[in-house]
Amino acid sequence: MTTSTELRLITEANGYDLKYVQTVIQSFEVFRPDVKVVLVQAEDSYGVMEQFHHEGADLLHIREGGYSTQLRKGVVQDLLPYLRNDPVLKMDDFYQGALTQPMWGGQLAVLPVVDVAVPQIFYNKKWFAEANVPFPTNEWTEDQFLDAAVRLTRHGENGDESRYGFYIYPDVEFLEPFLMRRGGRHLSDDGSVGRGYTDSEIAHATYQWIVDLYRKHRVAPPPGVQVDNIFHSKRFAMIYDFSWHNGIAYDPELSEAYGVVGLPHAQGGRDIYTMYSTGYGIPVTSKYSELAWELLKELALPSSEEARRAYWGVPITRTLAKELGRIDNPWWGPALYAMERIDKNAYLSNQVWNLSRQQINRDIERMIKGEAGVEETLSRWAEIVS
Repeated sequence: MTTSTELRLITEANGYDLKYVQTVIQSFEVFRPDVKVVLVQAEDSYGVMEQFHHEGADLLHIREGGYSTQLRKGVVQDLLPYLRNDPVLKMDDFYQGALTQPMWGGQLAVLPVVDVAVPQIFYNKKWFAEANVPFPTNEWTEDQFLDAAVRLTRHGENGDESRYGFYIYPDVEFLEPFLMRRGGRHLSDDGSVGRGYTDSEIAHATYQWIVDLYRKHRVAPPPGVQVDNIFHSKRFAMIYDFSWHNGIAYDPELSEAYGVVGLPHAQGGRDIYTMYSTGYGIPVTSKYSELAWELLKELALPSSEEARRAYWGVPITRTLAKELGRIDNPWWGPALYAMERIDKNAYLSNQVWNLSRQQINRDIERMIKGEAGVEETLSRWAEIVS
């Protein structure tokens, strides 16, 4: 009797993600009966690394914030040689963001697996039609966005009765794409400098524009307004959120009531987006790197019908998007459009900035409430990374 080769995969996946990984493993073991995949589930990223240091692994689940760290520490291999030498996969089939976001120093840390998301705006089709406001397209501008938000806002005597033109969670990572699309950044490209970026004229104008959405135009609810279910609350004409709602949080009623569009263009700006993902990398210490690559390909680009049905995220290749029926699909089109225009945000560039997120978000709320000025706040942020 032939002994199976054992591959060890450590993941922090749960829910739909875990179900997808389990489905892929089952299909892979049918295709490769000579391989046994041992799935180890950890509670979080720290647990993944603790399990790895204790017993090793052939595939490691890594969040986007750890891509550069695990490469620099020499924990994972560069996947580019595998990709370039693969007889089936073609680099130009991948959407741009799928390879540039997990790449650091010219090396590829992971292949993103199912949990891929980009920002977009969901708009209430009925409300737009009733107000005779044209449905937005991927060519719309910030002025058109603001005009729609103002026209679709209705203020009631009681705040709970107000209907707002726009909803966005006041978090720096939600707001940062607006800055980047205007040509600004919070940090330098290498993430080492904040002065001259976070406190630039572009940053000042962008955050003043954001504050004005709340205070001057009153098209967005003030911080602290509690909404149990944003999409079913019937209070927001446009909702800024991520493409997780296209798949994992998909509700048939959602696609009936809402359209999806990309972020509005800023005059003289750049058509770029941010991206969030998790992926799997092959540790340097793996004894079965080639087999691990075969499993990783199946995780990232499922071939079995069962695995494809469980694939809820944004596809990372055009071939997969076509096989899943998502090309030319209005519900998925804006996300695929964004995947060709990905740039890295400050969260991925500097850990100190990332660890300051809670304080930055408190500052954002204070600016929106009028308790702090934009200029003084951005000047303090510029000192976080200096």
